[in-house]
Amino acid sequence: MEMIIFSDSHRAVNGLYLASKRHPDAAHYLHCGDSEFPIDDWERFSVVKGNSDNHFCDYEENVHLALPMGDNVWITHGHLYFTHIDTKKLIQEAKTFDPIPTIVCHGHTHRVDVRQEDGILLINPGSIESPRDGRVKTYVRLVITPEVYDVQVLSAMEGELLKAYQFPR
Repeated sequence: MEMIIFSDSHRAVNGLYLASKRHPDAAHYLHCGDSEFPIDDWERFSVVKGNSDNHFCDYEENVHLALPMGDNVWITHGHLYFTHIDTKKLIQEAKTFDPIPTIVCHGHTHRVDVRQEDGILLINPGSIESPRDGRVKTYVRLVITPEVYDVQVLSAMEGELLKAYQFPR
C-alpha cells in the first residue's frame, strides 16, 4: 500500500498537484496541516487543521485511519503537542489511543523527521512549500509491505529521492 504525505503547503498548490500526479495510484494522500485552503474536492485526501488553518478551513485537528493491513494512522499537525521542541508529548498522546497508532504523521516544524520510536513510525514530511532548514521542498512516500515500512523523502518539484528509510513492521 502506498501513501503520499504532505504538510505545510501554506496556500501553494503546485507541489501538491505535481506530487499527486507523480503518484496516481497511491491509496491515500495525507496532509498534515497548514494547507490554508480547502482540499475537500481532492479525492483520497485526508487533511487536518494546522495552526495557520484557523480562518481558512474547517478541518478536524486529528484524523485516524485504519488501514487494511492492520496499521492505524494518526494524522495531526503537531503544534498542539509542541513538536517544535521535541516529539515526547506527541508520542505520549499517541499511546492514549485505542488502538495505539502504528504510524503518526505530523508537520508544523517544516523539517523532515522520519524515525521509529517505541514501536511507532513517526513521519514529518517537512514542508512542500517553505522548508525552514533552507533546503529542498519535500514530501514523503510511504509504502507498507507485510514486512517493512519503506519511507522515501522526495523533492516536491522534481520528485527526486533525497533520503530512503526502511523500518520493520
